[in-house]
Amino acid sequence: MSGCNDTRQGRWCRGSRRRGETEAFEGGSGLQPDDRRQQLVTLTRAGRRRLEQIAQAVDAAQSSLLGDLPPTHRAALVKALQRILDNHASSSE
Repeated sequence: MSGCNDTRQGRWCRGSRRRGETEAFEGGSGLQPDDRRQQLVTLTRAGRRRLEQIAQAVDAAQSSLLGDLPPTHRAALVKALQRILDNHASSSE
């Protein structure tokens, strides 16, 4: 479950609903009940299938790109990249 409350997420939410991959509900836990811009979003069965396809594609791309790295180096690189993304996300809020 996720809350959609910014422009980029809004476009993703609308597109995923059109494809039948998510359902959105106004209000809900952790959301401001008087802010209609926020919606609680859950994956449908189709959305879970799509997420699995995406995860498999990511795994294949990582294996292709990082295949020569030992597992410990690969894990360290992924961890460092995640830290960069997390820092970027928190600085742009």
